Amino acid sequence: MQSESLSERIDVVLPAGGRISGAFARAAGAEIKALIRLEGRTLLCRTLDALRATGRIGRCVVVGPEAARVEALACGADAALPEGETGPENIYRGLEGLRALAPQPPARALILTTDLPFGLAVIAFRLPGSSSPDFKRSRKLELLSTLTSRFEPTLRCRSAR
Repeated sequence: MQSESLSERIDVVLPAGGRISGAFARAAGAEIKALIRLEGRTLLCRTLDALRATGRIGRCVVVGPEAARVEALACGADAALPEGETGPENIYRGLEGLRALAPQPPARALILTTDLPFGLAVIAFRLPGSSSPDFKRSRKLELLSTLTSRFEPTLRCRSAR
């Protein structure tokens, strides 16, 4: 198995448009899930911080409503784009946003949800025309381990009854 260079960076798309309503939104203090605060910081900021802490993340593009875009830029995202009508459209917009940020489009992109603090969903894409090797399982597990270890100290899950 070939080892990957530590200097290799992976670009990230963070869809941040998921909504909640009613009593849950009132209790959470936000209608946009990525803007729910835990110990004073939004899930979106926590996700961006955890990604940057890995040392392996390149550019981060957030796709969502205006409030999420403002928060994303304040938390260090490289770009924040308006959301589309569907989740897949938001991912496409994010990938196009990554392409627009640099003369050389990314070989791969990580799509990471910003609204699942107790279980992170990760999808890695190899972009068309790329000669880059596939996203390796060990890299995914290492990234997930880093992200979840950053969240564990501040999250407490209630047991289902």
